Amino acid sequence: ALRSLAKADSANAASVVASYLDYVSPRNRISNTALNVLGTLDSTRAISVAIQRVSYGIAPSTRSTALGILGRYGKHDASVTSLCIGLLRDKDKGFRSAAARTLDRLGDPAAIPALEEVAGDASNPARETAKQAVESLKKKQAGGH
Repeated sequence: ALRSLAKADSANAASVVASYLDYVSPRNRISNTALNVLGTLDSTRAISVAIQRVSYGIAPSTRSTALGILGRYGKHDASVTSLCIGLLRDKDKGFRSAAARTLDRLGDPAAIPALEEVAGDASNPARETAKQAVESLKKKQAGGH
């Protein structure tokens, strides 16, 4: 319903969609959908919410949604890159790989040193994902998209 509202009345839907950001539902499906839809309506506001919801201790499904928002709409935002670099050391070891993929998606070469550090750490479960992200970012940097 939120997606339909956004399509039907995108000029006025953001405030209604935002009212569902804290709606309690199983696996936070409604609030996560609201965040995704908000991204299509007001990416700046969605990034702001996502930055708050990507922190350790938030429900995993919400963190994943927030990281997706950052990857989609946070390009050219150094603070988003910096936040995602910090997530490479997240307590949730699986989330580290998601952060590496997001850094690749953001395309900021400033992330390469941090990703190389992870890629060189044999004990880090995000090692392979970080290696792939480094290769991809270097290719993008060289103009090979």
